[in-house]
Amino acid sequence: MANFTYKETEYNWREEFPKLGLELFLQQKLKKFNDKNAHQTVLNILKEMISGSYNFEWFYENYSDKKYEETCHQKSPVFALFLAALGLEVSFLDCYQVSDRMSTDPEKPEKKFEKLGYNPYCLVEAKFWNDKFLISPKHFNQDLVSLLQPASHREFVGILPHPEDPDKSGVYLKNLNKTGREAVWMKKDYKEEKEEYFRCFEKKRVKI
Repeated sequence: MANFTYKETEYNWREEFPKLGLELFLQQKLKKFNDKNAHQTVLNILKEMISGSYNFEWFYENYSDKKYEETCHQKSPVFALFLAALGLEVSFLDCYQVSDRMSTDPEKPEKKFEKLGYNPYCLVEAKFWNDKFLISPKHFNQDLVSLLQPASHREFVGILPHPEDPDKSGVYLKNLNKTGREAVWMKKDYKEEKEEYFRCFEKKRVKI
């Protein structure tokens, strides 16, 4: 059974990507995506990783020994690593499903997650301009439109509003836990129309 006592650790990206020489990769491929506006940098990297030459699948094929399977636990660490390489303060958040925003008890796992003991999800937290921004790189289409409904997103900030509600961000998710260290967020997509809640139990700082 997983231990859901909140903790903060450091993400070991060298173990996941043993073939990556990050300094050279940054110099040759990433620098052009950096912008003075951190919100634009986030969008530049997000767009490139979803539909550009240096996308998630390409990155795994070139720098990891693991097979690319399009999971959030592959997309979020790569996205976090790219942002950290460009100088942002970034963490990778491991989460488990709970029944509502106040609950700390895990929901019964789906059959495919029975061995794990909980329903997992993960996010990226980028910290800049005295604020923390939660991002799920898995939930965007090729045109950089969020696959989550406005209810999942925080108030508008940055550059890209939600196409269905201009008062909401089209990039950043809403943290429902304003008093604790553990981020809590609600996933509501357009497929199932149901609200699913996830609580962070491990925050992994991505350091270069």
